[in-house]
Amino acid sequence: MVRKHSRASFEDEFPLYHALIVGNAAAVAALYAAGEAAKCGPGNLSVLMLALLLHKDEQLPQLIAAGAPLDVALTLGSTDVQMQNWLAAAQLTDSAVVRQEVRAVLQEKLKLGHCVLDLALSLNKWEQAELLVAAGADLQPLLQGQPCTGWCESDTCTCDRQPVRQYAVLHYSGERLHAAPAARLGQLAMLAVLDAQPEPCLAALRAAADRGVQLSTITAAAVLAHAAYDAQVDVVMHMVQHSPGSVWGLLRGIDYFRHAVAEVLFPHLAQLFVTGTLEVELQRSLPLLVKRALQASQPIAAFTVLHAVAESQRERQQLQQHQEVEEEEQQQLMLSAEDLTRLLHCAAATGHPAVALHLLQRGADVWQAFSILQAAAQEGQPAVVMYLTEHFGSELWWRLLSETGPAIHKIVLHDVAAHLLGQLTAGTLQLDSTHLGLLVVRAAACEEAQASAALMQAAAKQQVQLTSQDTFRALSNCMKEERAGLVNFAKHLLHLGAPLTTAQLCELARRAASFDQAASLRLLFEAGALLDTRLAGIAVRSYSAVCVALLLKLGPLPVDLSAVWFEQPGGGRQYTCPVLRVLRVGWNRNTIDTSPLRTLEALLAAGHKPTVYHIVRLEPGAQPVAAFDPLIERPLDFCSNSGANG
Repeated sequence: MVRKHSRASFEDEFPLYHALIVGNAAAVAALYAAGEAAKCGPGNLSVLMLALLLHKDEQLPQLIAAGAPLDVALTLGSTDVQMQNWLAAAQLTDSAVVRQEVRAVLQEKLKLGHCVLDLALSLNKWEQAELLVAAGADLQPLLQGQPCTGWCESDTCTCDRQPVRQYAVLHYSGERLHAAPAARLGQLAMLAVLDAQPEPCLAALRAAADRGVQLSTITAAAVLAHAAYDAQVDVVMHMVQHSPGSVWGLLRGIDYFRHAVAEVLFPHLAQLFVTGTLEVELQRSLPLLVKRALQASQPIAAFTVLHAVAESQRERQQLQQHQEVEEEEQQQLMLSAEDLTRLLHCAAATGHPAVALHLLQRGADVWQAFSILQAAAQEGQPAVVMYLTEHFGSELWWRLLSETGPAIHKIVLHDVAAHLLGQLTAGTLQLDSTHLGLLVVRAAACEEAQASAALMQAAAKQQVQLTSQDTFRALSNCMKEERAGLVNFAKHLLHLGAPLTTAQLCELARRAASFDQAASLRLLFEAGALLDTRLAGIAVRSYSAVCVALLLKLGPLPVDLSAVWFEQPGGGRQYTCPVLRVLRVGWNRNTIDTSPLRTLEALLAAGHKPTVYHIVRLEPGAQPVAAFDPLIERPLDFCSNSGANG
């Protein structure tokens, strides 16, 4: 049964509420002294809430001074029957007593769980909200939602509350912080860290520590996470020291740490672990700590923890020889083989060879060796690669070279080639042309020339050389840029590899010309490549000015002027005349690239001139029209090829 209030009983039971509603100022003042301000109506509706709803904002200071409760939360909302009956008895639904806009606010703003600061914020009463903050109201409403970073029209946007948040932090600074209620210290720290104010945050945290106030688990975790994200190092370290349990939530929730935080946090955690003062939350927390240290580029911290675990296990094994040890204690600092293998993958992928080697030695799953080898080779960890190939067989390495996939790091190929060279020279390695080809082709792809060239020379002394196909593939990989090292490597390949066919040499010459690699092109001519119209055309079309100059030194460019144009392999038509080919579409005259102009200058200096075409047969009814580029501007006029005069 729902209890109903009559208006008479309401006036007797809640005189201060009634005086505020009817606007009896004298009665309000008298009732303050009688202690009526401390009373709450149904559902914990306080007199402060009522004053805000009625826009009696001037009454707030007196109500606060008279002891009106600041932190009570509504247990009934405006839709509850009991609350509706009470509002009716208080004449708050009577249009003769309360304005329409106030009645609408009563229906919308009374929400279950809200306190007086919630109400002030929802009514956009910022001055009254700051007054409540200064009086010691619960600051949790200010922590609801996140300020937006841009233009926002959402109903849930809390950007407009930011000045009140900043006011709270500023108000509780200096001497006021020492007088702040204990329950507010964690909230103040959270407000400050959200506003990227590390100093006020740290001051609130230190005040809490000095007064023995323990932050809630949720608050501690949130402060630590935000501080770590914003690289507030002092705040992070304070939280780790005074709320050590929160660090495990941080490690579970974040897989990326700013360097400024990582370089302080992980060495500290490692030292705590070594000294036995870091409480490991769960068995799986230990590998998580090592993994995050590796991901944060803190291998020394990771190695410190792993070494401590290994030492603990060794000491425990020695102790077992003399006395019984509880099984639970034995497993406390253990890492399973599965943990070791997962950490090994992480160490290999993040580039920490010392840690990876330690994990391999500690018993990581050897069946995972190949996938770890791939990661180590890609990330440039020759020590890990060498360890794996030495302990699990060199076939792992040859298998890696034979598979297509991510590029192998240059330093890895250099060190492996140097190692194989040492074995070959010492007579402990029998190298065949297949394995030599696998290594040299990959070395050319990543531009590792020095050790690979030395290995080819040593192999040649044992009558082992590259096949013509591997020589061709390696040379193709060299044709990416003109560098002295790659040119010398190409020279070694041509000298030490199996002889190439004329077709292979011509294909490589065309590739060199397309990249304007004149030094490599000269080597290929010396080896037997031929200068033909296709090679000349590629050099001109690619604006390879240096290669064109080299070709012109050999004599006039071979040009087939029996036709006006030819079909390009990729589609479209191109002039047979090299001068017209440079002048036509494809040259952006606004670019700073001077290679087309230099190519044209080389052609003109060698005596080439724009070809003049004659007896051009037109479509029936078509008339000759002047056009800068007829192939583009008048393509239909060229119904067939025609002769030309140079």
